[in-house]
Amino acid sequence: MMNILITVAHPDDETIGMGGTIKKLSKNNEITLCVMTDGASAQYDDKKMIKVRQDACKKAGKILGISKFHFLNFPDMKLDSISHVEMNKELEKIIKKINPKILYSTSYNDLNKDHQKVFESCSVISRPLSSKIKKFLCFE
Repeated sequence: MMNILITVAHPDDETIGMGGTIKKLSKNNEITLCVMTDGASAQYDDKKMIKVRQDACKKAGKILGISKFHFLNFPDMKLDSISHVEMNKELEKIIKKINPKILYSTSYNDLNKDHQKVFESCSVISRPLSSKIKKFLCFE
């Protein structure tokens, strides 16, 4: 059994981008999901939608086999205004806690700015000399 971390910008990116892969991987591995943004504040005025989106993410994730969830709640669609160092520190805390061997995230080629920023943070935290992560893989 191996620990795998999936890091995304929004609660649904993992299901849309790699839901089938998560289901397959979850049969023999421990899957943790980290969602960087609140996933709702850019689209909805009602703050309750943050919880609605996170609850839906957990429900779908449990069906796929995700066992742990981390919601960092940075502002939706505004990761380009957040310090790169701040995002990296939060991800590093999770990595130290779960010690993943494989990291999945969105591709830098994605047109969504939040997805690009998550990719950048994942690239930094998975550097070979400072990380125990063996593989960093992307999905679209």
